[in-house]
Amino acid sequence: MELCFPSIRWSISTFFLGLVLLSFGSAKANELSISVPKISPLFIESDQPVKPGVITSRLDKILREAGYSAKLQFLPWKRAESSAISGTTDGTILWTNIGHLDEKFSISLSFMTLKVIFLTLSSFEGPPIGNYLDVADMTVGTLRGDTLEQALSGRGIPFTSLNSIESAMNMLQAGRVGALLIHKNSAMNYLKKRKQTQHFRAFEVGDSSVYFAVSQKRKDADKVIKSFNTTLMRLRSQKLKEFY
Repeated sequence: MELCFPSIRWSISTFFLGLVLLSFGSAKANELSISVPKISPLFIESDQPVKPGVITSRLDKILREAGYSAKLQFLPWKRAESSAISGTTDGTILWTNIGHLDEKFSISLSFMTLKVIFLTLSSFEGPPIGNYLDVADMTVGTLRGDTLEQALSGRGIPFTSLNSIESAMNMLQAGRVGALLIHKNSAMNYLKKRKQTQHFRAFEVGDSSVYFAVSQKRKDADKVIKSFNTTLMRLRSQKLKEFY
């Protein structure tokens, strides 16, 4: 004899369906779409196959530790920022001048600091470069789309925007620019791979801080950033050098 309890079956089915939907909703809530500036090599090391750069990789590690998964979209710098502002993506990466974006984003603590340098050939015979004014009479190049362009234009220093680190190095070696304003990490990684560091000189002129920003269009933006900051501080408290 078969006993049939349709109401119990319905309740059990509804219960398990609810668990599935809850799990799916939680997974979606913990997934972040992030528009990343397509600037090589700090943000993206290679296109084919796509290989995130050092900044993007560090962000991903912190987010995973905080319980989030990152879905990365590599876009031109301004488009990466505007996509996050509009809510097309959940967030982006900001660096240097961020004060004017406080109303658009919930912004993290700085999760990385980059040294900024002027790079010259080793044969450079001018006085040591200690600040931006020291290059006012030189032909300066920097990477297109980098906020270092703003550092130059804001000081009234003429510059040439270059499409890639490779073209920037070629221009410097050919003498078509006298110095490159660039992040030290980018320059040294590029030169070390090619065993060319001895042919160049680096003059440090400042730091550039890097931040994770979540669009205010996302309702839990402040919660995400709070979790990110808490995780970052926990990792730093463990004295893990890579998170400073």
